[in-house]
Amino acid sequence: MQNLEVVLVHGLWHQPAHFDRLADDLRGQGVLVHVPRLHGGSLAADTAAVQQPGHGRGMPARTAWQSVESTYLLCEQDRALSPDLQERMARRCTSTVSLSSSHSPFISRSRQLADLIVKT
Repeated sequence: MQNLEVVLVHGLWHQPAHFDRLADDLRGQGVLVHVPRLHGGSLAADTAAVQQPGHGRGMPARTAWQSVESTYLLCEQDRALSPDLQERMARRCTSTVSLSSSHSPFISRSRQLADLIVKT
């Protein structure tokens, strides 16, 4: 692996601390990990937090998800998002991988998720 850098972005009901086990598993594999705190009051503030200097991303100039390869993690045991909704969201991504996990695989399956991230 060469200079892999990952930004872990939490959702509305999570905080950066929820990524601690995953971040530790990734760092154990030599990955540079960033976990910004979001919910700054606006989409622009959250985008700036993810792309702030020091994260190697500069300031936001475009929505990269439309032009950069991305992978959707389909959580097979998710009870928060229906399989149909997950499949619709996955179609926006370049590829999809499945993991037998709950809605929060960074908590329930951190080691397996770290391995998937490193391989992807």
